[in-house]
Amino acid sequence: MNAADLPKLKTRRLSNAFGVEIMDIDLSRRLDDATIASIRALWNEYGIVLLRGQEITPQQLIEYSRRFGELDLHETLKPFRHPEHAELFVLSTIPVDGKPSITENVGRHWHSDLSYTLRPPLGSIFHAQILPEVGGDTIFTSTAAAYDGLSEAMKAMIEPLWAVHDYMRVENMKKRDSALVAELRKTNPPVAQRLVRPHSETGRKTLYLGEQVTKQIVGMTERESAGLLSFLAAHMVDPLFTYRQKWQKDDIIMWDNRSTMHLALAPACAAYPDRPIKMIVPWPAGGDTDNIFRPFAPLLQKQLGQTVVIANVGGASGTKGAKEAKDSPPDGYTLYAVHDYIHSTYYTGVADVNYHDFEPVCLIATTPSVLTASPKTPWTDWKGLLADAKARPGQITVGATLGSTSHFFPALIEKAAGIKFKYVSYEGRAAHERDPRRPHRPDRLEHDAERQSGGRPAQVHRDRYREAQSGDADCAHAEGARGQRRV
Repeated sequence: MNAADLPKLKTRRLSNAFGVEIMDIDLSRRLDDATIASIRALWNEYGIVLLRGQEITPQQLIEYSRRFGELDLHETLKPFRHPEHAELFVLSTIPVDGKPSITENVGRHWHSDLSYTLRPPLGSIFHAQILPEVGGDTIFTSTAAAYDGLSEAMKAMIEPLWAVHDYMRVENMKKRDSALVAELRKTNPPVAQRLVRPHSETGRKTLYLGEQVTKQIVGMTERESAGLLSFLAAHMVDPLFTYRQKWQKDDIIMWDNRSTMHLALAPACAAYPDRPIKMIVPWPAGGDTDNIFRPFAPLLQKQLGQTVVIANVGGASGTKGAKEAKDSPPDGYTLYAVHDYIHSTYYTGVADVNYHDFEPVCLIATTPSVLTASPKTPWTDWKGLLADAKARPGQITVGATLGSTSHFFPALIEKAAGIKFKYVSYEGRAAHERDPRRPHRPDRLEHDAERQSGGRPAQVHRDRYREAQSGDADCAHAEGARGQRRV
């Protein structure tokens, strides 16, 4: 049947980018083929179709859905199937036998349904039956509009690329039963999908990746892939391309998995935060990192109207706290005070936690690196330090947390000046360096380092503003690379 011959249905646009509501449709009665063809044409054009007030049975939903193609029997997701109808996938936050529903946290990330399988479904048809009092909305985005919004150079670059989709990457796997995860892993091995896919009926090009399931481009390492995938994931959910569905009872939405993605919001989102928030600082109280983030807690507390608790989780060059933060539920109740060391511990193999495991919230501080020294040194400026370092290579001691920005700064000085220092690690000494209950005194030096260096230590601190600004101490100082510290 030609498009011109299709019956004209009463419709309303849902957003500027995509989406349409069809009025005066009753799915409790069998629709004729021409009406189904009109609905399919609108589905292909707009990506999502909304039908309100559809009081139908599970069997009627199956019969309507089958008019658009063969139905998936969810062989890879058997634990989530309807007990009587394998064609239906049940999503619920209602506890079962006093235990949380196994689908309670399904879909809490941007995704296209079953993109991690070899035969992803062309679309999904969702029937809303029991609604929460607060929240529970679903946000959709047009991956076709997102592709159109890219520059021609970016389109050309990503056109030939394939990306790996891995279901085991989904964050809420950590909250699921281990036996269930093992079963899902067995039936859902990683697969490769084209990063740019033409729609199978309209030919319109779309982006095809998921926020969590897609972590690598074929032929690239994860680190090489991270920047491009992060950009595309953020670009795809620009508000210009999105529509938010506020569900009503018996709503039906048909979404096209070939041209849209969606995100299911938790029912409690609108009430956030309704309990204290923990901020993990991966260093002991009184250290530089703690001093930067601790004053931020009461400011955040004032804005959110909820208690913010500082949790100092020191150890292993900050990686112990990083791992605890990474393993925490992604529910907005755990914040992580992080700075540049997260890159160094990852790239040097000390930890498997990296910057991309977290979602940046805000930039707290950018601080200078300052090189200071004991007043007992025979030199009082940079030229004197340089001459002494060249005369005694490897003998001037520098106190630093190895593998951190306090280590990188003197290392950069070594490379630029052609000199060599001797390093003494400050690991675990932050709590002894100064008492957090009283103001920091910039003239306090690490006496152990002084003794080991024969009275000639140099220190690297990122908070010694008085020496750097006023120059009232007998020391050599220089402003260095700035390290971002993020929550």
